[in-house]
Amino acid sequence: MRTTSPGNIVSRESGLSVTDDLLRALDASWDGMAVIDVNACAVWCNRILASWVRQVNMPQAWEYLLAPDDRERARAAYRRMLASGIERFEGRLEGRGAKRMLFTLSALGERGFRGALLVAHDTRRTARGSKLEVARLREVNESRTRFVNMAAHEFSTPLTSLRLQTFLLKSGRLGPLESKQLAAADILDRNMERLVKLVQDVLDVARAGADRLVVEKETIDLADVARGAVASLEAAARHKGVQLSLELGASMDVVADSDRLTQVFVNLVQNAIKFTPTGGRVDVRVTSSDGRARIDVVDDGAGLHAEDVPRLFQPFSQGQAGRAQGVTGTGLGLSICQSIIAQHDGRIWCESQGPGRGATFSFDLPLLETDAPRASAPANVVPRRPTHERKELRLV
Repeated sequence: MRTTSPGNIVSRESGLSVTDDLLRALDASWDGMAVIDVNACAVWCNRILASWVRQVNMPQAWEYLLAPDDRERARAAYRRMLASGIERFEGRLEGRGAKRMLFTLSALGERGFRGALLVAHDTRRTARGSKLEVARLREVNESRTRFVNMAAHEFSTPLTSLRLQTFLLKSGRLGPLESKQLAAADILDRNMERLVKLVQDVLDVARAGADRLVVEKETIDLADVARGAVASLEAAARHKGVQLSLELGASMDVVADSDRLTQVFVNLVQNAIKFTPTGGRVDVRVTSSDGRARIDVVDDGAGLHAEDVPRLFQPFSQGQAGRAQGVTGTGLGLSICQSIIAQHDGRIWCESQGPGRGATFSFDLPLLETDAPRASAPANVVPRRPTHERKELRLV
């Protein structure tokens, strides 16, 4: 009997040949495996099956691997397998007591019947194996998250120093610069700002994947957040020749993280400006109904293919229409927006009539109940630290 795989199995009578590589793969399975030759003899089984069966004496009639009461049914299943190529049936292994298992018989050989493979499937053992696999994958994911966090933080340290030195250069504190030198310093500053944002996006995606995205909630007026975010992007819209407008309803209170919601607003409006051609427009609308605030960012830009919409909020995903126009990005922003909105018990979605017909990105949030005090917040909300406690780096 071979319960390991020291060499190939070759049967001259049947022409059956099972390679050593295949035997190693079968031996590593969570299921019991046996190779059956053309004479219906079991000529090899893996260690799992050998541990389950009371007595194994290879080669032997394969049905003797099963309990006596199930052998006739096994022979009938074998005959059906010869005609169909595969057959499944339930039964018990010899020595397994009352434990019933699912068996699969599969024909081997591409040119005529050369033998068969028996798989004994123990559902309880497979479930344990699945749990171990899930635990292993969870550990791999946590290791990936730790690596991404470490790498992003390692990038942040030299970037902070580079930005400081660039600031000193541009401010003239290290001596006067000529116009070409100032232009070069501006290019350095812009590209370092892009790197800083990329590092922060990578950190946010890693934190969201590990359910560690920090959200500090307080009672805020959503209209104020919208005004501030849109005002910060007016210069960018004018520079591209895109008309940017904001439509606000009445003041609406929500329990939210002002900085994180600003991040969502800025990301959605920036995307709309980026994908809208010169002469187009972007409209931001903030309304409320049925106890929820709704925000729509509407543009008449590149639009989206229908197949792109369901995966837009996945990391590193981008629409085909934008790529066709040469507009690129990391594809991380919308994924981060989705994680932030989910932390606020909200929803985010996108609609488009197709390429070249613009797009609407929307999200909604629960409004603070009107009978609740203005300054109160639910017990599970982490209050934001007072402004005077925050430490800021100042260059003097």
